[in-house]
Amino acid sequence: FIRPSGQMTATLIYIAAHLNEDISINTLSALTAYHPHYFIKLFKQDMGMSPHQYILRMRLQEAARILRTGGTVSEAAASVGYADTSSFAREFKSHYGVQPGRFAQHSPHIP
Repeated sequence: FIRPSGQMTATLIYIAAHLNEDISINTLSALTAYHPHYFIKLFKQDMGMSPHQYILRMRLQEAARILRTGGTVSEAAASVGYADTSSFAREFKSHYGVQPGRFAQHSPHIP
């Protein structure tokens, strides 16, 4: 399990609350009061991946949750900040190995 430092915990909370927005490294580094380059280094040490990779993973996990609960592909894409469903579908398939529509059809719906 990953145990983020205190500074990273605030960053992770911010990311979770703003998944549908454009999240910049400058914004995240300002939360920790570190220089952006140093922030990226610390984030990688704490989380095992870059901030960009983490944000992408969290967005796709949230989208998968939305699809499992009966949401549409366009609803899932919009709720995690994708302007168009085609780029969302491409990222989703790259991560999960299946198109989001097929994922929604074959995932158990959770009320």
